[in-house]
Amino acid sequence: SAIFLYFTSGNIIKVKDVLRTFMLVNIIYFIMYIFNSIYHTNYIMSSKLPQYIVDLYPFLKHITNPTLMFEGMACLILVLVYLPISLHNRSLENRRNNE
Repeated sequence: SAIFLYFTSGNIIKVKDVLRTFMLVNIIYFIMYIFNSIYHTNYIMSSKLPQYIVDLYPFLKHITNPTLMFEGMACLILVLVYLPISLHNRSLENRRNNE
């Protein structure tokens, strides 16, 4: 439904919005990292990957710091999601300029 709302609302998402989202997610992750350190838990898999994930994907056993992996995945996902949005933004701007 969020994708439908974006494409029908006519709003334009800019790169600064994507960067703001990335920073917000990192702040939440940092807060959970502190919580995990205090209470010796592993929410958001910040200290290590659970064994069942390593069993499913054996190549992950070589990753000693899941935080770096999650940061890389987040950057990749944000870029991949922003590509169609940027194309849609261009078409919206062209439409507005032609009116």
